[in-house]
Amino acid sequence: MARRPTVVAATLLLVVSLAACAKEKPSGLPTLTPGGGDSTSDSSSGTVPVSTAPTVADTPITTGPVSPSVGPPSSTGVHAGKIVTSTPDQKAVADVFLRYLALRLAAYNKVEVDLSAISKVATGQAISGVKAAVEQLRSNKQHTIGELYVNIPGVQVKGTTATMRSCMDNTTIDVDVKGKAAENPVPYFSVDSTFEKAGGTIWVVKTVRFTQVQCK
Repeated sequence: MARRPTVVAATLLLVVSLAACAKEKPSGLPTLTPGGGDSTSDSSSGTVPVSTAPTVADTPITTGPVSPSVGPPSSTGVHAGKIVTSTPDQKAVADVFLRYLALRLAAYNKVEVDLSAISKVATGQAISGVKAAVEQLRSNKQHTIGELYVNIPGVQVKGTTATMRSCMDNTTIDVDVKGKAAENPVPYFSVDSTFEKAGGTIWVVKTVRFTQVQCK
């Protein structure tokens, strides 16, 4: 999956990738965690199933394990590790990012973008990058398997915009129709993301930039 961070100038482990953006207004976005003001929270109160190829089992967002297992990936999913937030807006930003990663990985796994779903959690480059990556996978007759392990050390919110750097351990990899790896795995990513509060009410991912460096 190392190739796609370059495609989006930012992609996913781990959620992490140019066509026209979907015009649907985000609405009714559920959160993955209960509300609250704890300084550290795990996005684990709900699950977001990641769609899969026929030979890969469904995997939701979970809390743990916090690091990849040894060996090639046998499933597909996003795992929330240490998620540090202290306000409702920070929690909402972290939650929508995890949901975006799950939908993003599902699109790469199925080689199909669920525009209705992803338009509720993302806009702009965060969507167009996924569409471009899926087209590349389809052209190469490949799909993605593996898992992302996401840590979010903090979220910076300023009015109706937010920024965040997340740290990911990664086992995702592109494979061909026979399941043979089509690339060398990238063990970790540092991901810089921006967000906006659509309509002044719902946080959505605006841009993502994946860098192949390890962060803490």
